[in-house]
Amino acid sequence: MLAVPHGPLDICDALSQLGTGTWLELKAGLECRQPLDEESVTNYNLMRLASAVRSVIVEKHSKKREWKSGRIS
Repeated sequence: MLAVPHGPLDICDALSQLGTGTWLELKAGLECRQPLDEESVTNYNLMRLASAVRSVIVEKHSKKREWKSGRIS
């Protein structure tokens, strides 16, 4: 996986770097028949975002909480 974006960065630059890196990693996983699952990518990117942009508070939600907050009422 790619290293943590070089910081300190503003959030837009960090997200841009993370997005580019994520697509490269997903492609590499498919090419070697070892695809990355959604949770692994999310967890890794949350860690990298928190490291690159110290002014942002990153909170990881459980599957249950994410399911509840994403529902349309």
